Amino acid sequence: GKFPGKSISAYNKKGGTKTLYIKCKDLGNKIGPVQKINLEYDPTKPTIKKAYAQPAKLFDGVGTNIFIETDDKTFCKFSEAKSTYASMTYPFPGINNNTLHLKHKTWFRISFGGTKKIYNLVSQCRNGAGNFSDPKNITVSVDYSAQGNIISTKPSGFVNGKNIILQVTTNK
Repeated sequence: GKFPGKSISAYNKKGGTKTLYIKCKDLGNKIGPVQKINLEYDPTKPTIKKAYAQPAKLFDGVGTNIFIETDDKTFCKFSEAKSTYASMTYPFPGINNNTLHLKHKTWFRISFGGTKKIYNLVSQCRNGAGNFSDPKNITVSVDYSAQGNIISTKPSGFVNGKNIILQVTTNK
């Protein structure tokens, strides 16, 4: 018959775990050892317990770490604009190799012109059953002017000569 046939009963409405014991035949038709497999089903949507940047306020540097913790094993993504999970720009590790996690961490690269910017990131997670968490916001504030910032340097590029005047303009 076809798998699972009558070997597995249906999950109840709250979900649960089913344990299967499987034996496989190799290419020589020899039966291998028993393998235990747990099938989990959770029909509830995951909850993002924590979502934050560290550091959340940047005065220098080119990026920050983004962290998410969930109550259920999930895949997570985030984006700079409110969007659907499918169109979110930045995935956390685990999505590409199909590995679910409770704790997520990734690097967010800061890239913009100017000295100040506030990033309003939107994060969302999906569990193995395909249920989505509610979106959660993460704010990253960048202020390169607070501690001093080089605005311009002259000359730029390669310069020949022995007596060269260098000019650096800062905001302080």
